[in-house]
Amino acid sequence: GGGRSKFAGVEGAFYASVVHSIQMVDDFYGVQEEGLLAGLTALAAKLRVLGAAVAAGGGAPSSSSTPAERQAVLEAFAAIVDEARRLQKYSQLNRTAVVKILKKHDKQSPIRLAASVRARLRSPVPPPLPRSRARLASRPLHAA
Repeated sequence: GGGRSKFAGVEGAFYASVVHSIQMVDDFYGVQEEGLLAGLTALAAKLRVLGAAVAAGGGAPSSSSTPAERQAVLEAFAAIVDEARRLQKYSQLNRTAVVKILKKHDKQSPIRLAASVRARLRSPVPPPLPRSRARLASRPLHAA
């Protein structure tokens, strides 16, 4: 009856919320990756300039390539590597959180969501929702 329908609505809203949260994290991750890529691109351009200056000087650093410039490039590269490591840890932490939340959910609910969400986590293009979950996810939280 009405209780079962309300339960299905709550489950659907929960599933939609999890999927939305994953998408928000993916969007954040994508923006951060783009920033790292832009930093690497700028660093590569600077390295080309410094490399050309070294080559023009017969293999020795020229006056246009100072130790401070070379040190700045190394520090910028180290900062990008550190940020990439933090981003990887962030990704792993969020993935672990989703898996644990869904494991707890699946222990408490007759509707199993973990496998469907895990498939979304593995796939760069989310798979379509199974028919029953698609119906659940389309229902608002307050559905009776």
